[in-house]
Amino acid sequence: MRRAIVRALGGRRLNRRALPARCSGFSRLGRRGSWQERSPGDRKPPVGKTLGAGTGGARAAMAGAEERPGDAGVSGWTVVVQGEAETQRLARLLGTLVAPGTVVSLTGPLGAGKTTFTRGFVQGLGIDPAVVSSPTFALIHEYPGETPVYHFDAYRLEDPREFADLGPEEYFDGPGVCVVEWGERVRAYLPPDHLEVRLAPDADDPRVRRITFAGTGSGARALVARLRTAWEGETG
Repeated sequence: MRRAIVRALGGRRLNRRALPARCSGFSRLGRRGSWQERSPGDRKPPVGKTLGAGTGGARAAMAGAEERPGDAGVSGWTVVVQGEAETQRLARLLGTLVAPGTVVSLTGPLGAGKTTFTRGFVQGLGIDPAVVSSPTFALIHEYPGETPVYHFDAYRLEDPREFADLGPEEYFDGPGVCVVEWGERVRAYLPPDHLEVRLAPDADDPRVRRITFAGTGSGARALVARLRTAWEGETG
């Protein structure tokens, strides 16, 4: 059964006519998509220390490498954080480094902190984190700002191909930044060069999270390197 999709901002419906012309995918969302109500949702290094490697630069461009996270040769950088405050601090730092066109895929189990991470991320872009909620009743939220954020949630898509039917490239190529929760479910439809953020809560202490940043192309790998340099500069 075809269900209506609500585009919401802070609980309010978006005015489709007020959206940027390049984001015409909003009209396609209402015709093609489907959505359901969503239910709520090894040995550790010292907290705040980092693992892995990355390489230097700026933004996640929309063209380039064909690698996907998990493939051979896709390197990542892992940091262990404690609690929501430190998770948001790291995400906020990432938000200060991204540019329009960046696509960030958030992966991990329920309760891993994907929405918490998004709150910190949008704050780094100058957006009030209080407007962020998991898109439980909507496929996408838009958070307006100097660089708008389009917040997707693929948790309840019945078929990953539904994501492609929505015309997500119109958002990816738009004036903002995209965050895709449960991005592993729609990985095949994400740009070849995007940033994957994997959140893994510790089995013994759920306040502790291992967060891995992996770039699937040269632009995203450069972004990982910039983030690592900035984080290590802040934390010593």
